[in-house]
Amino acid sequence: MVAASEPSIHPYTADLTREMNLSNMLNRCVLRIQALLTSYLDAESDLNGFYRYEEQLKLER
Repeated sequence: MVAASEPSIHPYTADLTREMNLSNMLNRCVLRIQALLTSYLDAESDLNGFYRYEEQLKLER
């Protein structure tokens, strides 16, 4: 998904990206990951693992 949005290959993947509705798919992934977040810190005061996934997905949108 991310590679398909790379500007250098976008002309070759634009139709596929549009057909698969990748933007909407990434938005849904973010919502699902957010549902898994219960707290940003765990017992050892580390960030919740899903927090990092959420942040990465938000960057890719």
